[in-house]
Amino acid sequence: SKVAAQMSDHNSAGEDVAADGQQVNLVMTPNAPPEEGNRDVEQGSIASADDSGGDQKETGNLENATEKCPGENEQPGTIQVSVKSPDQGEPTVTQCQAVELENIRVSLKTPDRDVDCGSTVSQGVSSPSKSVGSVPAMAVSPVPPGRATKTIGDFKVGMLLGEGAYARVHVCKLKETDELYAVKVMEKRFIVKEAKINFVNMEKKVLSMVNHPLVNRLYFSFHDKRYLYMVMDLCKGGELQQLISHRANEQLGTYGIKNRACSFEDTRFYLAETTHAIQYLHGLGFIHRDVKPDNILLCANGHIKLTDFGTVKDEREIETSAATMEKGRASSKSSTNSSSSAGSGRRGTFCGTAEYVSPEVLMDQEPSVGADLWAIGCLLYQLLTGAPPFRGGSEYLTFQLIMGHDSGESLKIKIPEIEFENPDQQRTNLSGSLTDDNIQIAEDLINRLLIADPIKRIGSSNNATRFNEQYVCDSNNGPEALRKHPLFQALDFENLVNTPAPAIPYRFEIPEPTFDGASGEWMLAGDITELELAAVLETPDAQRGNGGSGSMSRGSTSGELDQFLKEGEQVVLDGLVVKRRSLFHSNTRHLILTDLPRFIYIDPIKVVFKGEIPIDRHLCIQIKNNKSFDIVTPKRTYHMTDLMSHASRWESALKTSRETVK
Repeated sequence: SKVAAQMSDHNSAGEDVAADGQQVNLVMTPNAPPEEGNRDVEQGSIASADDSGGDQKETGNLENATEKCPGENEQPGTIQVSVKSPDQGEPTVTQCQAVELENIRVSLKTPDRDVDCGSTVSQGVSSPSKSVGSVPAMAVSPVPPGRATKTIGDFKVGMLLGEGAYARVHVCKLKETDELYAVKVMEKRFIVKEAKINFVNMEKKVLSMVNHPLVNRLYFSFHDKRYLYMVMDLCKGGELQQLISHRANEQLGTYGIKNRACSFEDTRFYLAETTHAIQYLHGLGFIHRDVKPDNILLCANGHIKLTDFGTVKDEREIETSAATMEKGRASSKSSTNSSSSAGSGRRGTFCGTAEYVSPEVLMDQEPSVGADLWAIGCLLYQLLTGAPPFRGGSEYLTFQLIMGHDSGESLKIKIPEIEFENPDQQRTNLSGSLTDDNIQIAEDLINRLLIADPIKRIGSSNNATRFNEQYVCDSNNGPEALRKHPLFQALDFENLVNTPAPAIPYRFEIPEPTFDGASGEWMLAGDITELELAAVLETPDAQRGNGGSGSMSRGSTSGELDQFLKEGEQVVLDGLVVKRRSLFHSNTRHLILTDLPRFIYIDPIKVVFKGEIPIDRHLCIQIKNNKSFDIVTPKRTYHMTDLMSHASRWESALKTSRETVK
C-alpha cells in the first residue's frame, strides 16, 4: 500500500531527513518471494547507435537496471521513499541515514536514480549492522551529500587502465571535487548481443550492497544512449598478478631463481586480506566464483581491493518457496544459454578461470563457499612460487590436472625446491624468509584448501553460506577455523586494514585525466588496445597482408584501386590501418595517399570506398608512437594505427607529396 505523510525537519533519531513541508511517499512490498523471471530482468528497451549513427532498439533491461534500486524485486519487504518538495517539481533526497527494521530494505528515489540504503529500519532509530559469526552481515554507509546522479560530462577522463571482454576501465576525475576514480565503461549493444545483461546486473547489485575497505566500492552508476558507466575506487597499484610477476622476475634477475615470487610475510598478508574480503562476501550470501590475482587490485598504500563481481552467485535467492524453486528448475532445464544465468548457480553454468576452478564445478555441481576457498588455495601457492598449482598446455589439460588431483597423503601438493636458471649455481635458500618451517605451514594450508570434497575444505561451513539449507551454524569448520590457521598466527584479522601493508616494489604513475568527459575525445585517445588489434587481425585481408606493406612504388596503381582514383591520379603510399571510430569500435581500412594530394580509405574486405580526407595547408600528421598517428584537420581528427608499426612513413610520404606539388 502507498502512504503519504508530512515529515518534520528531524526524525526520531535527531537527523535531518527532509525540509519542512516535503511530502514523503513510502511503498512497502510485503514479505513474499519475487516472481520467477522478474528477479534479475525486467522488460524494457535499450537504445544504441548503429554504425551509421542512427538508433536501433534492442530488447533488454539495461535502462531499468541502471536506474532501479539494487535488490528491488529481489529482496522481500521493500520500502521505497521519495521526498517531494513543494517548491520543486520533482522528488529530491537531501540525506539518507542507515537504520534497522527486520526484513525491510529502505530505498530513496530521486528523479535520476534510486539509492539503496542497504539497511533495515527499527522504530526510526539507528543501530549497528548485525554480524554472522565473526563476519559482518552488512556494513552500510550513508549516501554522501551532493552525490546525485552524474553523467560522464561531470568527469575528466584519462588513460586506459584495463580492458575485458565487454568493458574498459579508465581513470577519471570528478570535476566538482577533483577526486580520482576508475570508471568502467560498457557498451549496451554488445552486452545485449553477447547475453551479458545478468552479469552486469549482478555486478551492480553486489557493488551497490557492499561496504568494506577490502572490497571495491561503487560511487556512481549512470548511462547514456550507448554506454553504461560504473564509477569505482581507483587502485593505483594495479593487479596482484602484476606484483606476483614483478617479484618472480626479481627473484630470477637477482638470484637466478626460477620458481619463487613473494616472501612468506608478503604472501601471508595478501592472502589474509583476500580471505577477509571473501568471507565478508560469504556473510552477505555471495559466492565470488572467480577469485584470482587479476581480480585483486592494490591500492597506493599496498592494501587489496577485491573486484569483478559479474559472475557472483547470490545464495540469498535460495530462500524462496518450494514452488518457485521447482519453477526455476523447470526453467533451467529448458534453457540452453548458460552464459546468461549469472548469479543463478544452476547446474550447467560454468563461471571462473581454468587454473583456479574447483573440481566440483568441473563435475557440474552447484558452487558455493568451497569454490572460493579452492581458489584461495591456488592463490597461496602462486604467491610463493609465481605460478598456479594446476597449469596445463591448454584449458582441457588444466582441467585434467584438477580432476586428477587426489588430496590423499601420497599426493599432497608440495612447494617445489628452489630451481636455479643456472644448474651449477649454489643451491641455497636465497628466497628471503621462506624457511623450511614456513614452507611446511604454507603446504599444510594449501592442502587443507585443495581438498576434492568441498565440505572438508578448511573454513567451508559445510560448503554453504547462512542462506543455504546445508549451512551448519555451529560448524567446527567455519570461517574462524581458516582464520586460526598457523599461517595467519601473527595477524589480527579485525585490524588488517590498519596494519601497514607491504610496500609496492615498483612505481605506478597515472597521468592526470585531461579529456573532458562531455567531449567524447577521451574515447579515441591512446593506442588501439590488444583486443581491438586481435579482432582486426582476424580479417582475411589482415591475415594475407594485402596492402599492408605499403611497398607500392610511386606512380604505380593496383588493379583493385584504379576504380577509386581520378584520371591521372597516382598512389604515393598505401597500407592497412585500423581507424578508430569510438570507444569500442574500430575498422580495418586500406589507407591511400595520392599525389593530388589527398587521403582516401577503402574497406579492404568489400573493396568499397568509405571516405576521403582532403589535404590543405592546415592538415598535419601527429605521430604518437611507432604504431599510432593522427591525421589532424581543422574540423576533425582521424585516429589511425599502422599495422606495420611504421607510423612515421605516413608523415614522410605526406611531406614528399606536398613538396612534389609545389
